[in-house]
Amino acid sequence: ETPERPGNDNFIDWLNALYVNQTRKKIGESWDPALTEAAVAKLRSLQHYDGSFSWFPCMYASDVLTMLFLEKTNQLERMGVAAEGLDASVSRALKFLDNRIAAIADGSKNWSYISLIDYFAIRSLYLDVPMSDKVAGVFKQFLTKSEKDWQTISILDKARLANTLLRTKGTAYYARSFDDRIDKLIASLVDHAVVNRTVGCYFPNAVMPFRGLMSSEIYAHAELQELFWKVGESETVKGLQQWLLLQKHNQAWENNMATADAVFALLSHDAEDLKLGAVYYTYKAPMKTVKEFGNDMTVKRTFLRDGRQLAEGDVLHVGDRIEVRYDIWNGENRSFVQVHAMRPACFYPVDERSYGSSYFYKEQTASGTEYYYQLLPEENTSLVESFYVTQEGVFDKGLVEIESLYAPEYRGHTAGGSIKTTTY
Repeated sequence: ETPERPGNDNFIDWLNALYVNQTRKKIGESWDPALTEAAVAKLRSLQHYDGSFSWFPCMYASDVLTMLFLEKTNQLERMGVAAEGLDASVSRALKFLDNRIAAIADGSKNWSYISLIDYFAIRSLYLDVPMSDKVAGVFKQFLTKSEKDWQTISILDKARLANTLLRTKGTAYYARSFDDRIDKLIASLVDHAVVNRTVGCYFPNAVMPFRGLMSSEIYAHAELQELFWKVGESETVKGLQQWLLLQKHNQAWENNMATADAVFALLSHDAEDLKLGAVYYTYKAPMKTVKEFGNDMTVKRTFLRDGRQLAEGDVLHVGDRIEVRYDIWNGENRSFVQVHAMRPACFYPVDERSYGSSYFYKEQTASGTEYYYQLLPEENTSLVESFYVTQEGVFDKGLVEIESLYAPEYRGHTAGGSIKTTTY
């Protein structure tokens, strides 16, 4: 779909808008050159002084988001629809990545190559850009160390490692022994593949035990498709393309990063018959009838007046100051979590500012408050807001929703309900 222009400084949304817009140009759909220009300008402004990116400018530098930027700009280049004006940003991001690789290697004399698989999977996309002597030395050690103990790494990491080895061909980093290693990695991957006529080819638990923005099931299968395409396994590639299209059919893809990963995999590897039709049934229900729900993440909302929790049926008065507390429980540490806290139409925030810190960003909107956590810790987190009651009547409370950006099945929301207000 035609991407909307983001209304804030959300790096992920701006990168995705650029990616989707340029991809539409690739497939011959209408695209918006003004959006491309705006996205390039915004991404340049969001880059930190050290070349890194974060979800919002106030947050700490994120290795993952910086690598995501490098990967997506590289993909646009390979599709022939690179956006002009980002070359300097790419160079700065590569410098940041090299510095992080050096820091990780310096952090331990006996560093594990596993800790650098994702870093070199991205850095190897840019082997035409020279590494410093330090990072080049680490890369050579990585290529040597990864010869051992690769059998126990995840399916996604095996694919990343094989793709990295393949990219060294034609460079000073390549060794003949890599061919045998690549063959062994591919043979190991084939052992995990499930193939049938209905779903195509897929790899169960491709990203276990860890999941993330650059380690989702869609992302992993896109990486696997690139690998099998490079080594000429056309039937496996077709099976993976069939599986990816089936995910679109089942999940009603939206304009997000998982969709971007799949679209690149399909467009860049000569996928055939990309049209797939489906009918989705949607319905509306009164918000007050919605029941509380949570899947490894829950959020509960409490209303307080003068420090006392409101009971069911309590009446509020215009002018009251109400405190609202959101108690979040999270089953494990998760990156990139968003909380959408709707508010009753009779509430007006005491603090109208949008602001953030190194860990989260708070954005006030017309209908509620958005919280963005670059890292939401395990177990319990509480948020508190204050509002004034401004109108009388009966109003829906709205819902408070929490969702993992990279794994939306991990989500939760409060129950619905209503609030009655009156004048004194």
